[in-house]
Amino acid sequence: MPEKMLKTVSKSVRMTEEVYGYVMQTPGKGFSEKFENIILTAWKRIPELNGEIGRLEKKLEVKRLDLYRMLDAERDLGDFVRTCRRMNGQLEAMRLKLDSASACIPGNMEGEKE
Repeated sequence: MPEKMLKTVSKSVRMTEEVYGYVMQTPGKGFSEKFENIILTAWKRIPELNGEIGRLEKKLEVKRLDLYRMLDAERDLGDFVRTCRRMNGQLEAMRLKLDSASACIPGNMEGEKE
């Protein structure tokens, strides 16, 4: 609760029923004190909340860097898989050519294994 201070400012405030309900749920005697308590509580929490925002931004940056590393690794892995598939196709083509050439060698019958 705020300490007792002379209140020299008088203002009228318009609000929705919803906001009025929130104000009236706040500790304090009467609308003015409840409203003042909300403002003072929020104002005093600003440094704490700014600190929490700073911690969360640092944590987010670490996660963002992790994500970029994983995306790079995924791209590299995709390149590797495509290269392996291309090489597998080339090896299969070479095997077929060797099988065909082997069949042309005299004394080496097709289907004959050594």
